[in-house]
Amino acid sequence: MLDFASLRTAIILLDRPLVGLDGHRVNDRLPAKLRVRATVVGQGPVACTIAADAVRVLAGRERPTFGDLEAVWQTLATSIDGKIRAGEVSARGQPHGWAGMDLTSEDVAHQAAHAR
Repeated sequence: MLDFASLRTAIILLDRPLVGLDGHRVNDRLPAKLRVRATVVGQGPVACTIAADAVRVLAGRERPTFGDLEAVWQTLATSIDGKIRAGEVSARGQPHGWAGMDLTSEDVAHQAAHAR
């Protein structure tokens, strides 16, 4: 389980979805929800669910693709990092008893507004 008191200074490593030769094709549409893993060094994994709507908001495309995901990845990663550091994680209903978090369009909407 995560030590919430130390999350603000923890090292967080986020697995990036593979796009291109070794992964998904750039033009493949994103599933409704995409799962990636973050690792809080010394504490354990966090299962991160990214809603396709979050990518849609940032990319400005109705049907986002893995290419769109790649284009907005840094903003998504920053949002995920922020939610983990804020302790917005829960082990309830997560695989393997990991902590987990969801990233929604509401989580990234203010970032999209500032980018325009």
